[in-house]
Amino acid sequence: MATSPRLPHILPTRELVRLLLPTYAEASSVDDTEAQDRLETALASADLRDDLYGAFERSLAEQRGPRTSEDQQLDRFSQALAKRHNFKVIPSTPAVSAALVGINLAAGLGEGLAAALATEKGRALYQQGLSVLARELVKELIK
Repeated sequence: MATSPRLPHILPTRELVRLLLPTYAEASSVDDTEAQDRLETALASADLRDDLYGAFERSLAEQRGPRTSEDQQLDRFSQALAKRHNFKVIPSTPAVSAALVGINLAAGLGEGLAAALATEKGRALYQQGLSVLARELVKELIK
């Protein structure tokens, strides 16, 4: 599935940071400033952004009703994102933890954990974790 060309405009790096910040800060046991710095560094990676956009695209498609067009849904998503300022911490699961390890690796942290995501199982868990993060955030925004 190709990512909508609108999604990177609706979710630029600063918005991705804002969405992921509460979960990342709590899971990493760092303050918001440190978490924001790490997320900004990690999201400089085009691969990580593409993985996240793919996860958001799939989550939006899963929640799209039969009478709602992609553009209508993206408009609602964008409006909800503009109105929301605080996001809930997403509960930690093995998949979410794998996604956060991937974010840390993209930020240049935790190189010792790279082997865990290098396996087929680790990569699948990473992708599943990104999907969980995206699904929970989409659910929170489009109610």
